[in-house]
Amino acid sequence: MFSFSRATFPLTALQSMALGAILAASFCSFATSALADHHEAGEAKAEAAVEVSDSYKKAMRLYLESQGSVAIIGENVAYGAANETLMAIQNSGAQVTEQMQTIVLEEALDAFGKHFGDLDVLTRLWAPVYAKHFSEAELKEMGAFFESPVGKKLLELGPPINQDGMAAVQAESFSISPEFQLGVDARFREAGIVGDQAPTPAP
Repeated sequence: MFSFSRATFPLTALQSMALGAILAASFCSFATSALADHHEAGEAKAEAAVEVSDSYKKAMRLYLESQGSVAIIGENVAYGAANETLMAIQNSGAQVTEQMQTIVLEEALDAFGKHFGDLDVLTRLWAPVYAKHFSEAELKEMGAFFESPVGKKLLELGPPINQDGMAAVQAESFSISPEFQLGVDARFREAGIVGDQAPTPAP
């Protein structure tokens, strides 16, 4: 299984909390759909588009700029596209070499990374999406927040805060695992699942 990562580009707080999580997931889904059926994806996108004013687009641009993660979004899309492409090659029965991985990633970064790492492209794509849910005044207010001292602090401290939070969740999960495994074992016995039929529960 392939899993390219962007180790040299730390996630911003917004990526791991709000905009980045939404944008990265949505753009990776878009890239995957485009690889599978570009024409159908283009038609769906056109149908979903709504008209937005120039002033709204300007507010959207400023909002995206305030996150400081435009290039990272493009790279996230590229890594997602590369992973999907390599998985498809592997599932076809072909052996995926290190050279093939390098070529696919380089091409994905050149095609998807550059395109979706462009502020004008992101503004064009996301202004209609946000316009369905937020007024121009609300969008400006969100942008102003991330330009404020507390907003910048959130962007700066988000990654280590999230890392500490996930570490706490993981530590707590260890105390639940024994009871979880006992429950799984009991249900397996009730269902008559024994021996080689029963998968090993997660520790």
